[in-house]
Amino acid sequence: MKSSLLIEKPKTYEFWWYCVPVLPAGRGDPAYEILKRQWCDHTMNCLGQDGPGWKLLSSRGFYVQDREDHVTIALFHVWAALPTQAWVGLLLDLWSVPHGRIQDANWSYSWEERPAQGSRPLVADIVLSWRDENGDGVLVIEAKRAGGKLSAKDTAGGTGYLSLPRIEKFARRHMAFLVAEQDVGAVRRKLPAGTAIATWESVGQLQVNCFRQNLSNPDLAGIAEGYVRKHYRDLGFDLGEHEKDAPSDARFSGTMDRYDLFSGLGILGSMRRFLVGSEVVFCARTGQVPVPPYEWLQEEPSFPDVSRDRRQTTRDRERPLWLLPTA
Repeated sequence: MKSSLLIEKPKTYEFWWYCVPVLPAGRGDPAYEILKRQWCDHTMNCLGQDGPGWKLLSSRGFYVQDREDHVTIALFHVWAALPTQAWVGLLLDLWSVPHGRIQDANWSYSWEERPAQGSRPLVADIVLSWRDENGDGVLVIEAKRAGGKLSAKDTAGGTGYLSLPRIEKFARRHMAFLVAEQDVGAVRRKLPAGTAIATWESVGQLQVNCFRQNLSNPDLAGIAEGYVRKHYRDLGFDLGEHEKDAPSDARFSGTMDRYDLFSGLGILGSMRRFLVGSEVVFCARTGQVPVPPYEWLQEEPSFPDVSRDRRQTTRDRERPLWLLPTA
């Protein structure tokens, strides 16, 4: 029986689009390139043959469910469902980052750049830029899975990121950490005093609140909230007293009939791509193979293709997709 998984333990998926909560509108969507930076990176998404099966050749990897590269996009990219960026200021508030009225924002994953003095690049998990009445600002976010270890650059407070040539150009530049609630105490003891720390649980609750505020249809808001809670629960994060409202696996079959339900409700744009993408993700997590909801996904490469073809270049990894267009 065909499975969505290449490897069962640790859970490793065959296609990138099995892992993304909000699918891009197509290859021309800027979100496609932002996600491709992560899933097309053969330097961390590495596979080898293990008899008739596969084995992982790297401690990192987007396709592996319990790794930070996967967790970061599976949870943070939920923000892409919201049609406006009013949430950006609320997110910055979690780290007490000063800002004005948000006019525009952008973000990307795993952007890398070499320090002015140094041969090895630094790789930023998330870079978020925004524009307000005072100009542009940038926040570098170091994201950790539950129980994730701090590196030497982390225990220095991540200040090396703020000295990167592109980041250093911003007068308003900030560094922050995103960790599991269970790890806050241990992380705080290892980081310099005053380091900005927020939890994945607080981000998830903020996403739930923003969906409630942005969706006027209470039934749709309830579905979306349940999906957010399930994304977090499946990856080991408890969003609190309403956790029971997260749907069970049983309903998710990843079929065209399921995708068409959302069309029947008149849901369009990024919210529809969140509901469809979540259907795909939840189906794939059970080991079932979801039907591609969009025709263009049928031609997308698999994890073995990415590992074998090695098409991503250093220049691709250095593209600052988080930058806003010049005002």
